[in-house]
Amino acid sequence: MLGIALIPSFAAAQEEDPLAVIDWLTRPPLDIPVIPPDATPVAKPPVDEPPVTDDATRPRVQVQPLGAVTPDAAGLLAPGVTGFPLTLWRGTGFDTLTPLLQALDTGASPVMQRLMLRLLLAEANPPLGVPTAGAFLAARADKLKAMGAVDQALALVERAGIDGPDLFDVYFDLALLTDQTDAACTRLAAAPHLARDYAARVFCLARDGDWQAAATVLNTAALLGAISDDRAQLLALFLDPELAEEVDPPAIPRRPTPLDVRLYEALGLPIAPTDLPPGHSVRDLGGDAGWKAQIDAAERLTAVGALPPSRLFGFYLARRPSASGGVWDRVAAVQRLQTALDEGRDAAAGAALLRAWPMMRDARLDGAFAQHMAPALLNANLSGAAREVALDVTLLSDMYETAAAGLATGERAFAAALATGDSPGMDKAAATATEKAVARGFGTLPLPPALASLREEGKLGELILRAMALYLAGQTGDPREAGDAIATFRAVGLEDVARQAGFELLLLDRGA
Repeated sequence: MLGIALIPSFAAAQEEDPLAVIDWLTRPPLDIPVIPPDATPVAKPPVDEPPVTDDATRPRVQVQPLGAVTPDAAGLLAPGVTGFPLTLWRGTGFDTLTPLLQALDTGASPVMQRLMLRLLLAEANPPLGVPTAGAFLAARADKLKAMGAVDQALALVERAGIDGPDLFDVYFDLALLTDQTDAACTRLAAAPHLARDYAARVFCLARDGDWQAAATVLNTAALLGAISDDRAQLLALFLDPELAEEVDPPAIPRRPTPLDVRLYEALGLPIAPTDLPPGHSVRDLGGDAGWKAQIDAAERLTAVGALPPSRLFGFYLARRPSASGGVWDRVAAVQRLQTALDEGRDAAAGAALLRAWPMMRDARLDGAFAQHMAPALLNANLSGAAREVALDVTLLSDMYETAAAGLATGERAFAAALATGDSPGMDKAAATATEKAVARGFGTLPLPPALASLREEGKLGELILRAMALYLAGQTGDPREAGDAIATFRAVGLEDVARQAGFELLLLDRGA
């Protein structure tokens, strides 16, 4: 097909153990130096807006050469939007902060999902000890990618400027996930030194039709030990699919990269989206794979907080379902509810709500449902069980204060007190262990010593992340830990987060 030799002695090797007998595939990899580009990162203008709080930080003197700039401070949200100061990450070392970010799984908590996105997209000075320019921004973008927030990650990287290997590596993955491969390959062709991964060069050269150069780069990388055995085999099959008649493709890795996914697709071996992290579902949002694939992708991304609820409900309402069961039952239930609300048929809306809400809870789409449906439910005149469910839904949204204001005197006394941050009212109304834990967080509870120490040292970002971890542990375990986290959020001025976290703890059962 190609008329070129992909790998030395490849044909002869087929008579023995395919590829395994090629001696260069068994050599240990070598460290290949990468020459950094000469371009200077573009400085981002500082935002001179006051943060929501400054009580969790104390002044620290930072020494930096005049004129020095770094892409690591770039963000999509200015301090005036996030409420976080530019000193958000100061005081904590890169080697401490990055593993903490990567390990924190906010998937079970819509409130923590939103807070994590706010932190990752914030414009703020980088932590201490960033090894290379762009390394911290790359770590933030990589976390966004892991959360499924691929579009946000791509926008963040592009805002910073893709001037080095750290940023290009994550940019290339994001480009593959968003079907912007042509742009990534064009950038790589203009600056080959950006790619530390030879596989990216091989892939892009082949896409551009330069099969000979692709094979040459593959051979060179393999001879140098700069590419793994399995990746070399996979790329060889990608360059010449006829080899598949003689050589089986390597087993799918446990954590395939976006490039791995593309290569297996090209060989006619697509990996099911459900076997991949949520970010791989972004491509299905375009609709090329059909309406069901579109909805499946939107549900996966919405469940982890990566997609605005309005996008999901837009897909739900796009057309009438032609089948039943699973996702189609959710589509039908949401459509019935939306139609009844739009037409002002309160009795029908109540019945539809009672059917739709359990489905959305089971699918972990309850947070998105609450955010999207709260305005319409607040205007509906529901009664009985439907009214109680509507109260739960609206209290879980960011309209919780409006919902609580409509409660009758004495009705849901704890919720009414929580909505306004009324600590004595919560103490008086608390009956369950969870209510008592939440009330404790709004009282005069001292912070746990480790968190108090971080606050004293001015390590605001690390303090918030560790409080988030404590909240998530309490959500599935001892609610008193969640109470400590709520107290911490309040101590640094995140009052709205604290109240929403309290309602989430009360109304969403995430189990152990």
